Amino acid sequence: MLSAHILEIIKTYRNHNPQEVALKLSGKNLPLQMIVQQIEGWQKAKDKLPSWHSIGYIVFPVRLSIEQCSSETTAKYKAEIVRKGNIIDLTGGFGVDGYYFSKHCKSVTYIEQNEVLYEIAKHNFNILNARNVVCINGDGLAFLRQSKNSFDTIFIDPARRSESGKKVFQLADCEPNVTDNLAFLFEKSNQILIKTSPLLDIDKTIADLRFVKEVHIISVDNECKEVLYLLENEWLEKEKVFTINIIKSRNQTFEFYRNDEKEAKTNYSNPLKYLYEPNSSILKSGTFKLIATKFNINKIAPNTHLYTSNELIVEFPGRAFEIKNRGSEKEIVSHLKEKKANVITRNYPLTANQLKNKLKIKDGGDDYVIGFQTCEGKNEIVLAERI
Repeated sequence: MLSAHILEIIKTYRNHNPQEVALKLSGKNLPLQMIVQQIEGWQKAKDKLPSWHSIGYIVFPVRLSIEQCSSETTAKYKAEIVRKGNIIDLTGGFGVDGYYFSKHCKSVTYIEQNEVLYEIAKHNFNILNARNVVCINGDGLAFLRQSKNSFDTIFIDPARRSESGKKVFQLADCEPNVTDNLAFLFEKSNQILIKTSPLLDIDKTIADLRFVKEVHIISVDNECKEVLYLLENEWLEKEKVFTINIIKSRNQTFEFYRNDEKEAKTNYSNPLKYLYEPNSSILKSGTFKLIATKFNINKIAPNTHLYTSNELIVEFPGRAFEIKNRGSEKEIVSHLKEKKANVITRNYPLTANQLKNKLKIKDGGDDYVIGFQTCEGKNEIVLAERI
C-alpha cells in the first residue's frame, strides 16, 4: 500500500513532530497527508499497540480510527473471553480485536463498511500472518441477513458517533442498534459479546440487553477503558461481574454476582491505621459493600467509597495508604515536606484542586492528603503515605 520510497521517508521522520514534517516536505510532490497519518499512527501505537509498533509494514488509519480502536492490552483480554470456535466481528474497524481473536479462535470473519479502513486492515492481517481471518467490505448486519452461516460468537463494538459526528453513548443511539436487532442476532449465534462506552450505566444496559451472563469492566493503569457484556441466548440466571485493573506490577481482579452486592452488609468506622481507595473498575461496578465484606474491612461512610483497617490487606484491588497524621488543616500542612503533596477527595465539599489551593500546597512528592466525610458526617483530612 506504500512504496518503498514512501516507507523510507516515514522511517526517517517517524520520531519527528508530524506537522513539522509536513512543512519540511511540502512542495516535493509527496503524499503528505498519508505520510503524516503514518507518522501519527506509528507514534500512537508505541504505547497502544507495542507489538504492531515494531513491525515496519503496518499501515495506520486516520487519527480518529486509532483513538477509537482497542488497545493491545484490552484486545488480548477480550480474546481470552472467547477462546474457541468461529467468531464474526460485525464492526471490524482497524482490526485490532479481530487480530487477537484470530490467535485463539478457529476462524474470524472481519466486516468493515469503510472501504479504506477495510483495505488497511486486510493489508495488516496479511503482514501479521493472520491466515484465519476472512475480510469482508460491507455492512455487518446486512451480511448476516444474507448469510446462511451461524457463528459461535458475534462481537459488536457499536459506533458511538451519530451521522452528524456527534458523540452518543446509549446503545439505542449507536450504530448498529444492538437492542433493536437482538432477536435477529440470536438467530445467528447463541453468544454475543458487546463492547460499550465506560460511561454507560450498567444496570440500565443489563435491563436493555436482558440476557446478560457476564459483565467485564476493564481498566488499564486505573483508567476505565471498556465495559463488555457477554450475552447468552435465553440466559435468565444471575449476572457475574468481572473487574480487572491491568497494571505493570500485577493485575487487580475482583469477581462477584450482582445479587450478592445487593444483599451484602458492611461495617463503618472512622479511619484506622490503613486506608484503601478502590480502583476505577471497582468504582464503576458499584460493589461498595461486598468489597468490604470480602476483605473484612470497614467502610468510612455509606457515600464515602474509602475503606479502612488495622491490618494491611495487600490484595485489595486498589491503592493502599498508611495514615501518618490526623488533625486540623494547619496540623496536616505542618507535617508536609516542602509544602508538597498529592491530594485526593472522596465525598468531600471541595474538589482535590480546591483543597490543594486552600491548603496552599503544590502537587507532587511522596505524601498524600486525603479529604473525605466520615461515618459521623464530619469532614476530615488525613496525611498518608502510599504503600
